[in-house]
Amino acid sequence: MASNSVEEDAIVVEVTSDDKSPPRSPMRSPTSKTSSRLNDESHEPLHRQAQKLTVIRVEERHGNFYHAIPCMPLPLAVILCIFNVLVPGLGTLFSSFTVFCCGTTRLKKAIFSFGFNLLAALLQMATALIIVGWIWSILWGWTFVQLSIQDEEEPTVPYYMRRQTSHDVP
Repeated sequence: MASNSVEEDAIVVEVTSDDKSPPRSPMRSPTSKTSSRLNDESHEPLHRQAQKLTVIRVEERHGNFYHAIPCMPLPLAVILCIFNVLVPGLGTLFSSFTVFCCGTTRLKKAIFSFGFNLLAALLQMATALIIVGWIWSILWGWTFVQLSIQDEEEPTVPYYMRRQTSHDVP
């Protein structure tokens, strides 16, 4: 099975084809003059040889602003999401303070997370007049909820569990 890896600015997608032949070069549209030529391998017109592709994995890459969003308890995330819908940037402003008490982020230092969230809140408030900040604020609030739900769903392994080895068997 042939495999391609396509990388763009924000999304990484791995694609495989069902046939075992190497990937072909991009085909031209059926209306072009060369599309009616026959391929030497299969004796079919090029425009009929479309490959069937399957997406294996989609992985998103995010920047510092996204990594600074705190993962907080779900009820607090829902309340701050509502604040962001009603007053753009207000929930983001309050969430910037949660990095010091109840929120965790993917950034190493809490002060950086605080700074990025404070900057995001100010930008959301400033651009709310042209609707961009309001939409950004709603998406940011929804991300609060999504991160909180993902954090609750992750299974945690108790510390007392240990790995069994062959030495444990009598």
